[in-house]
Amino acid sequence: MIFVAGRELTLGSKGVLISAVLLTGFVIGRQLVTLRENTRLNAELRAFSAELEQRVSERTAQLRQSQEALSASERLASVGTLAAGIVHEVNSPLGAIVSASETLEAQLKEEALDYETLKSILPIITRSAWHASRIVQTLRGYSRRSQPTLHPEILSSVVQDALLLMDYQVRSWTNVKLITEVDADSAVVVCDRNQIVQVLINLLTNARDAMPGGGRITLRARQTESSAVIEVADQGMGIAPENLEKIFDPFFTTKSIGEKSGLGLGLSIVSEIVRGHNGTIEARSDGPGRGATFAVTLPLAQ
Repeated sequence: MIFVAGRELTLGSKGVLISAVLLTGFVIGRQLVTLRENTRLNAELRAFSAELEQRVSERTAQLRQSQEALSASERLASVGTLAAGIVHEVNSPLGAIVSASETLEAQLKEEALDYETLKSILPIITRSAWHASRIVQTLRGYSRRSQPTLHPEILSSVVQDALLLMDYQVRSWTNVKLITEVDADSAVVVCDRNQIVQVLINLLTNARDAMPGGGRITLRARQTESSAVIEVADQGMGIAPENLEKIFDPFFTTKSIGEKSGLGLGLSIVSEIVRGHNGTIEARSDGPGRGATFAVTLPLAQ
């Protein structure tokens, strides 16, 4: 006999109570089973998450290595393109040195060498030697693959390095005029000089490729209140609005199959370098056939 609060339960009440007890036991048992299952699933999920994180880390490292290898390949291809021009640029000062030296040698043989002749010829030899040396040093630094080394650099000097390497190539461009608008008192930025030279070479080459029929390329470098800005503007094929967000993606290119082009990595590498300098890069265009402007913003040196 069962009593609740001093009262004897009826048969129906007993059944209800027993059912409630059984239901409570079933619910508790079910919750215990669910708790154990959840604990097991959580352990499996944590293990899977750790494994996935490890795989993502390994894949990211592999992709970074692949990107570095492709970047080196792109740079070597660029060096190959510049090689003929560099040879021509170096030959010019070397020719001046040889000519001046032969003049001195001839006058020495004739015992006609005087102070005024030395005064006029020796500066030619000195300037030409330094010019050839600067070309070689700039090319060597540009072609060397290394981790970025950041130093305060005068932006106008960095721009001049890029123009020095590209001088012969620019002069060989048919129906293309390059205009430079660089502030005389240019900004000082913290950068890897060779990497920013690569950025400029890639942007100028990209602008030339966008103008198969010729046109004008404008290279600007200026300082704002908080940053330094480099702009390369062309009068070429322009960029469709839907491609403005894709233009910096690896392997993205608007060039047709078989058309002379690289791997579609030039702008991707530019974007990666700029991000590594805590800068930004933006592509602007009013649409196909209306040219494009690429603006690189770099923080000023403190």
